[in-house]
Formats: sequence, structure tokens, C-alpha cells
Amino acid sequence: MYRSILVPLDGALISEQSLPIACELARRSGALLRLVHVHQVASAAPISMEGLPVIDQQMHSLSKAHERAYLEYIHDRLATTFDLPIAIAVLDPDDQAIHDQSVPTMLAQYADATNTDLMVMTTHGRGGIARLWLGSVADELIHQSTLPLLLIRPQQDLKAVADLASIRQILIALDGSEIAEQILVHARIIGELADAAYTLLHVVEPHTRLFSTPIQIDAEVQGSQQQSLAQHYLDHKAWPFRAAGAQVQIDVRMADQVAAAILAAACDHHADLIAIATHGNRGLSRLLLGSVADKVVRGTTLPVLLYRPQLEPRIC
Repeated sequence: MYRSILVPLDGALISEQSLPIACELARRSGALLRLVHVHQVASAAPISMEGLPVIDQQMHSLSKAHERAYLEYIHDRLATTFDLPIAIAVLDPDDQAIHDQSVPTMLAQYADATNTDLMVMTTHGRGGIARLWLGSVADELIHQSTLPLLLIRPQQDLKAVADLASIRQILIALDGSEIAEQILVHARIIGELADAAYTLLHVVEPHTRLFSTPIQIDAEVQGSQQQSLAQHYLDHKAWPFRAAGAQVQIDVRMADQVAAAILAAACDHHADLIAIATHGNRGLSRLLLGSVADKVVRGTTLPVLLYRPQLEPRIC
């Protein structure tokens, strides 16, 4: 279960749409909820004779005070609804050993220093303030974070904002590799907290058919064998879920476009959340790792649970 859940906020109302599901996950798992804002110096600072920006320390401190007041307001608002421990932090590059750090790096370092188990955030922010960073930050965290990252797509209709109670069906995309299977433990934790059912999906890419009919028949036979192997594989991975009393179904699909097949399966199974592994580097080339996960995130309006696999899985 989770012990610490981190929610980055950028001051925009739309960034706060990650709070309902994060709060309920924290409440049900008994975790500490951490609300974090990264302070950034205004880019329109005056320039010195040496060509360097001049930082007005008084305004710098005032801005940080406002940012902390914002987090305190969110803290007090949540405390009246949810019975859970909440901590707040304003991260400032000036307080770090290495200056000029990027927002994603600071968040990742803070999460590691505080033994965070899960990060929950909206995929981007929009609003009337200038320092909105959740879009690019989410992109960077996907590629560098070693934490499970639960991304919430912003909704214009607040009634459609994701909460834990709305997650009844979780689609878990696998590619047959042990690395990709590391998403299973994290998807299962959320599923148990939400009392959700699961669908395990394996997308098999068909062989390109460029030859005569006999070769095409052989390819079709091989494709059928691949589907049978994939079904056996998913049945094996579904067994621990079923042994624990969870409802699990499996789905094997043949498709050239893996991301499109995942999105279609999410629609067909009425999924409320998609769970998938991503690598965030160029050292791995498995089917569902990397660009496929990116396409899924950009192509769905559902919450997406991402995890960058490690050689040794991180167990919560």
C-alpha cells in the first residue's frame, strides 16, 4: 500500500483536478498526502550591467509567501473533507545544492527524498497565471521518474473529474516481457483500493503479408499460434488476481497500431483507468514501452497509470 502520495500543484484550478482521486487513495491506504509547488523566479527580471538577471529578494520572498499561502489554503480546504495527514512544501531552486534545476528534476528529487510511493498530477495546466508548468513537467516526469505516475486528464465539466469511486474497471496493457509486468503490482494496488475489476490486454502485431497466398496462409497459422500463446500468457498473469478474489478478464488483439488497439480496448471494456509501462530512455525497445505509452497518454481522456520499469521492481 501507499505510505506517501505526492501531488504537484501549479496554482491553476485545473491542476487541482488531481486532488479528489489523490485524497481518496491517501485516505484508503493511510498515506501522507504531500502538496508541492515549485517556486520559479519571474522571467521578466531586470538585467544587470553584466547581462545577468537581477532578483529582487523582497519580491522573491513575497512570491514564495503567496505560494505557501496557496498550499495552506488547499490544505485547510481538504482537511475539512478528508480525514488524512497532509504536508505542504514550496520547492525553491535557491534552497537546493545545485541551482537552476528543472521543475521535473526537483520534483523527482523531492519525491525520492521523502520516500514517495505515488505521484498524482494533471497532464497540463491552463489558467490566468503565467508560471504554468504541469504540461511539460508531466512529459518530462514520464521519461525520467522511477515512481508510479498517475496522470489525470483535465475536464471542463467538473462533474467528470476522476475520483477513486469512478474507477471500476482497470485496463492493464502487457507485452509479454518481465520488465513491462512491473506495472502489475502498481495497478493492483489502485484496483484493490478502488475495489475495481481488471482487464489484461496483450496486443499481437501481425506479420507483414507481402508474398503469395501459401506464404500468407503460413503467416495466418503463425498469427493464430501467437494469439494462443498470448492468451496462455495472460491467463497465467491473471491467476494471482483471481486467487485474491478479483474479477479479471483477458483480451488478445491482433493490430498493427498498438496504441490504437489499447485505446480501442479501453473503450470496448468501458475502462476507467489505463495502466501501462514506459521506459523513459533509449535502452529498451519492448513493444509497449516508450512511444506507445506516450501515444496512449495523448490519445485518451482517461486517467493513465504509468511506471518506468526498473531492473529490480520497487515494491510499495
